[in-house]
Amino acid sequence: MFNFKNVSAKWAVLLLILITVSCTSTTDNDDDNPDGNGDYLFVINNGAQTMRDGETITYTASLVDIDGNVTVQTSVNWASSNEEIATINDGTISTVDIGTTEITASISVDGINYVASVPLAIRLASPMPYLVMPQTIIALVGDTIDLEVITFSAEDIVPTFSSNNSNIASVNSNGLVTANAMGFAEVNAAYEGMNFLIPVLVVGLPEINFPIVNVSITSGTCDLFVGEHSQFTATAIDNEGQSVETDFEWISTDTAVATVDQNGNVTAISVGETKIQAIANGIIGEIECRVLPDTIIIVTPFLQDIGIGESFTFNAQAYSLKNEQYLPELDDFYWFIPQYPPPFDQFFNNASVDQDGTVNVELDAMPGMMGFVLVSFADDVENPLGCGVYMVNIGWPLNN
Repeated sequence: MFNFKNVSAKWAVLLLILITVSCTSTTDNDDDNPDGNGDYLFVINNGAQTMRDGETITYTASLVDIDGNVTVQTSVNWASSNEEIATINDGTISTVDIGTTEITASISVDGINYVASVPLAIRLASPMPYLVMPQTIIALVGDTIDLEVITFSAEDIVPTFSSNNSNIASVNSNGLVTANAMGFAEVNAAYEGMNFLIPVLVVGLPEINFPIVNVSITSGTCDLFVGEHSQFTATAIDNEGQSVETDFEWISTDTAVATVDQNGNVTAISVGETKIQAIANGIIGEIECRVLPDTIIIVTPFLQDIGIGESFTFNAQAYSLKNEQYLPELDDFYWFIPQYPPPFDQFFNNASVDQDGTVNVELDAMPGMMGFVLVSFADDVENPLGCGVYMVNIGWPLNN
């Protein structure tokens, strides 16, 4: 478990940056398992994804031949395993609710059916008080993945882990996930009525003789400050699970955020997110790289109970991540509470906030619900750098 006081302070800003994959585990871009002994690998180019409710993603899929030639396919059949969470039409996702689903692509070539799947997590548009990394998992049978909980308060948040299908993927009390059999499962990290859901897709290697069927990436760190560097390493795997000596093409999907040279050396350029990709024989491995601000805003208390019709004032302090010290001279803040669209508005749009950090819970707020109060610097209101959480109680603030 982590908080900003006892580990690298870079983690503290991750609450405000939705992430796709963890730098603590390798990733592959999908379940490349054709239905039959075909002449191609069929891959979903986007890989595992996490997205905010209300956003859209357009998926594409490609056939890769034994020589590594890639052909993007246009006549792909797309499906979502849980249309109560997300639907997909012509490759474009429409979110419905918060949760996880499995996105599947299929195509028929020369009488052979090819199928590929990836996990997708839909999260609230506003940040939660904790993160679990990685947020989506693709694993081979027998793999173990250590989930990492990132908290943002003086006290650790210790969630309870569970799996909805332990036959596919089990998880112990410390957050160690074990991939037991091929299939799709959902791991939950629950805390105080909040659920952080991690989709887990367990796959097998293709039963065809391709020189490379998987590329994974590891890194020293994938969370950097502007100007910092990190060495990324790629590994190519054949269909027998053995590593293969090969050359990789390295790409950053957003060079304005970070660049990568052909040796896998990444340089952080500006605050934001990009994907670092390593490509071999048309097979793509990727990992999310985040370039972080060097200053955050710490909100205290982090979690506060407030009664219906009552008010409470949060405190904000600027904190230098690089120097690991508070910056009292930076005290011009902008406070706001995110507003949610229907149907979530009736549950979460329950308070207002004054510019001194005072949260005012409305008289018609629903008891037991929570909300987030965000804070940014007044000269950069579009980029919140701090977060507090309030819980609505029946008639009195319990922590006063």
